[in-house]
Amino acid sequence: MRTKIERLLYLLRLFADVVIVHIAFYLGYHTYMGFGFADKYLAHNMRTTVYYLPDKEHLYLTLAVVFSFILVVYNVLRKYYRGDNSVLNVKEYQHIISAYFFAAIFTCAFYFVYYIYLQNVEKYFTDKLFSRRIFCYSFAYAFIMAICFRAFLNWFIMKLHKKGLLVRNCLILGAGNNGKLVSRRLMRHTAHHYLPVCFLDDFIEKGTEIEIEKGGAKLKVEGTIEDLVRIIKERDITSVFFCMSEAPAEKIFSVMDTCYSMKVPFYFTPRLYTIPQVIRSYEIAGIFVLSIIHDFRVSWYYNFVKRLFDICFALIIFLPALPVMFIIALAIKLDSKGPVLFSQERVGLRGKKFTMYKFRSMYTEAGGSELKPKSGRDPRITPVGHFLRITSLDELPQIINVLKGEMSFVGPRPEMTFIVDTYDKWQRLRLEVKPGITGLWQLSAERNLPIHENLDYDMYYLQERSLLLDMVIIFKTFFFVARGI
Repeated sequence: MRTKIERLLYLLRLFADVVIVHIAFYLGYHTYMGFGFADKYLAHNMRTTVYYLPDKEHLYLTLAVVFSFILVVYNVLRKYYRGDNSVLNVKEYQHIISAYFFAAIFTCAFYFVYYIYLQNVEKYFTDKLFSRRIFCYSFAYAFIMAICFRAFLNWFIMKLHKKGLLVRNCLILGAGNNGKLVSRRLMRHTAHHYLPVCFLDDFIEKGTEIEIEKGGAKLKVEGTIEDLVRIIKERDITSVFFCMSEAPAEKIFSVMDTCYSMKVPFYFTPRLYTIPQVIRSYEIAGIFVLSIIHDFRVSWYYNFVKRLFDICFALIIFLPALPVMFIIALAIKLDSKGPVLFSQERVGLRGKKFTMYKFRSMYTEAGGSELKPKSGRDPRITPVGHFLRITSLDELPQIINVLKGEMSFVGPRPEMTFIVDTYDKWQRLRLEVKPGITGLWQLSAERNLPIHENLDYDMYYLQERSLLLDMVIIFKTFFFVARGI
């Protein structure tokens, strides 16, 4: 059952699509007219009666109505107007792409069928109904505006969420690793508006503050399972997440009964949730089962296109970047003693070792095998190095690693050998994909912490990688660099 907040956002997304399409067709029409095509292609033979509108200045409206109608119906039937909780909202952008292209194809089909119909009705019908250029301009405007609007809406929701607005208070039962992981995920991803307010745990003393993430948010343990009814009433709890993996079945069913009687949604998160693998649900002979998928392979098509993109994008960036790299090299030489480039052995795809290159941003006295600086004030960082790190220009030489096939533009960051040696069998799964210059972890709130302490993002990328996800990561990376994050 959707809340008032979800229904409001649902209608907002729907209404925004209709408005965006009409604005886009208006801009598309006047862009066409402004470019001077009208005299040649949009002459007097375009009859306004075809559009059932008296004003020739509003010819764009008929197709805008058809386009927006098909778009809304498709999104409603596919349930695309509901909130998306995927990392970077990549599924939402995927839905926008599929919906707008579907609407475009069927609008063109409608135009063609309607044109044939008019030719059959009027034997000598030769009037031009619409310009393909207008439609192309309009579609481009609509698509760009839809992406920008959803990105702004997601950003705005995140800001409201941080201020405690438009949220649903939820209770976490169990303050162990599973409970902390669920709390962290709910705090990071705001599309479903869940806000953990406290823990209940039978084995941790009341009043204990639990650190959700290192140097980050904390939640208090406000009692045991026996306090469930009281906490739900006092804290206005709207959802309960049961994260006590070792709890007996009797306790689970007892909590379920309590939540059911109080009409509070109950969610059970099994211990399997903490295992970084693909877990899929199936129905076999009417039995609900969970299956763990161990195969993370992707199609040859994805690997081929991604490698082709890496080569082309690297060449496009490398040539214009040469003058910038020369200036950076000169600045590093003048700023401090030592080599211009910093090279270090890293672990790449399937454990293969390679030499990664960066512009040196630290004094040569700093140990090469130490963990990365946690802030720009680290005394090991040079003045020029501080600027390079803020702008991410220190990463430019890794284009060489991309051209050599040792790295990709998108992927998990390559780790140092001595850290990889401490990986367990689950953590080593991140080596199943080629390391990258940028990735989900670099765009996360935990980017200042060591990579090996935040593998959730790498595991998500391993499971969900696609060309669209790669494009979204690259697109957002440019915004992060521009903001100096």
